[in-house]
Amino acid sequence: MQNIHEDSTIVSSDDMLESVVGIDPLNSRLPTEPPLEPYEGMEFASIEETRIYYTRYAKNTGFSFRMGRVTKSRTNGMIIGREFLCSKEGFRAKKYVKEESNSIIVHNETMVGCKEMLYLKKNGEIWIVSRFVRDHNHELFSPKSSQFLRVHRKKTNVQKKIIDVFHDSGLGPSKIRSVLCTESGGVDNVRFSPQDVINYLTEKRQKKLENGDAQMMLSYFKSCQLKNPGFFYAFQMEAEGILANCFWVDSRSKMAYKYFGDVVTFDPTYLTNKYKMPFVPFTGVNHHQQSILFGCALLWDETIESFFWLLSTWLEAMSGISPKTIITDQDAAISNAVAKYYGSLPRTIRKRFTIRKTSRYCNSKQNGIAKLDLLDIEESNKKFVDSASEDMPKVFDVNIALHDPPLIATKGRPRTLRMKSSLEMVRKGSSSTCSYCMKKGHTKPKCPNLNQTR
Repeated sequence: MQNIHEDSTIVSSDDMLESVVGIDPLNSRLPTEPPLEPYEGMEFASIEETRIYYTRYAKNTGFSFRMGRVTKSRTNGMIIGREFLCSKEGFRAKKYVKEESNSIIVHNETMVGCKEMLYLKKNGEIWIVSRFVRDHNHELFSPKSSQFLRVHRKKTNVQKKIIDVFHDSGLGPSKIRSVLCTESGGVDNVRFSPQDVINYLTEKRQKKLENGDAQMMLSYFKSCQLKNPGFFYAFQMEAEGILANCFWVDSRSKMAYKYFGDVVTFDPTYLTNKYKMPFVPFTGVNHHQQSILFGCALLWDETIESFFWLLSTWLEAMSGISPKTIITDQDAAISNAVAKYYGSLPRTIRKRFTIRKTSRYCNSKQNGIAKLDLLDIEESNKKFVDSASEDMPKVFDVNIALHDPPLIATKGRPRTLRMKSSLEMVRKGSSSTCSYCMKKGHTKPKCPNLNQTR
């Protein structure tokens, strides 16, 4: 695309289309059914008005769309451009294509390089369509079928309340949708599937506060602070009050840090919980060669922003006293966060350490320390976590509405974490090749192409 605005910069955006409830026009300037085809120079009052119009147009034409890149002004950072793309724009990443070539199940192509797009440019207080390309290279759906595409599958507030009432009465998702279809005059008038009902009920159940792990943890931290004013904790929340990052440290650990905080290590690869949040313990060694805790954290992800928040919060809890040396993983995000926040540190070991290497370093920096026993660190962390779980109260007298992060559904230990046998390591990279279609990942008796011809 040619440069739309000289004083602008293009940044990526993963914003998805927000819920469109009731696709009626916002004002009289929006076209009525069937919607007019967009044209260059078409004016809208806001981006939301454009979304509603383009949703109606896409549904009537027979395709779904997604929000593309955002153009921001270089002077004030305000949004001055927005892009609407067909959901089949672009192509699938090569790594997914390679994985699917070895799979028995063949999935339909969802991205075929469609050129359909609409670019919206801000001019004063109005938004103008500066470019529109109508060039679909795929089959379009009928208006009755297009309403079941993801972007058009929406539930109104009335339908949500009906789902809640029927679910509380004991009806299943399929029966709930059947009742809604009957009340709406047919299946064509209900724009969601039974699986959408299940997803809605699951999301609502996870947002309940009375049984949430995050709310229970917050209640426990409040009770600890009442018993011991030196107890410190901090939270960082995402949208709708969902727990993102969490850090806590008690007064005993803060006191130990003042005496033994010259060398600190924190390892985000220690373990993860059912929400796939890395558990990060800050540890050190005392004069008895025993591992001690300087604080613990749960992180939303392992990005520079999360580690920067963690390090800044930890330094705040320790009254601004920085360690002389930090031993940490060789991850780039950790290294950048440490360099950004602790730029004045004389030494930072940025590689995954072993007992032998760390012992050598501790011998040269600490007097009388023979080795740093990592097993003691793990046992101390496990005892700390277990004792915290046992003492956690069952009360919810808190003022902050804190929601649980999304659950991660897994069966068994993830492949990336479980130990592999020597036979698996030898066979890594080798797979069966079908003698019929010459594709890897299956044999001739299980070939999908052969089964289709029979």
